Amino acid sequence: MTRRLLLFLLLALPLAAPATARPDPAAPVRAFLAAMTAKDRSAVAALIDDAAVFQYPFDRSGKTEAGSWRRFTGRDAVLTGYVDGAFAKIARIGWTEADFTPSADGRTVFVEARGDMLLATGAVYRNRYVLRFDLHRGRIRGMKEYMNPVTAALAAGLPLGKP
Repeated sequence: MTRRLLLFLLLALPLAAPATARPDPAAPVRAFLAAMTAKDRSAVAALIDDAAVFQYPFDRSGKTEAGSWRRFTGRDAVLTGYVDGAFAKIARIGWTEADFTPSADGRTVFVEARGDMLLATGAVYRNRYVLRFDLHRGRIRGMKEYMNPVTAALAAGLPLGKP
């Protein structure tokens, strides 16, 4: 009787579809962080969508109202404001403990990581980050960089409470 039941189940149940390898939704984000670490502007540029918006929702001013934080709109502004600015101010860019969490549809990827960086001034800069990346056709359309602005200001020798 057990053999008949097993045979029935094998014949009656649909075969599972073969597993297909799905692309890693975090791949563009991993490539972006690697290109930033390598300070490879052309590799970063290839990953940024023309309509990209990069933002720092927290800053040393302490303000949280819309429009009170740094925002770079458009690929060129992201490259000159965000990327070139980071490359000029940070001598060594590094990330540790990076944890990538893609949304169910793969269009948003969150990264929690620790920054291990050396500023151009020679100051060591270590901060905690949560990054939100919005993807469109394999390119980065949006990025919000959440980090502790007090840690950033202290490392850079900047006053708190001012933009």
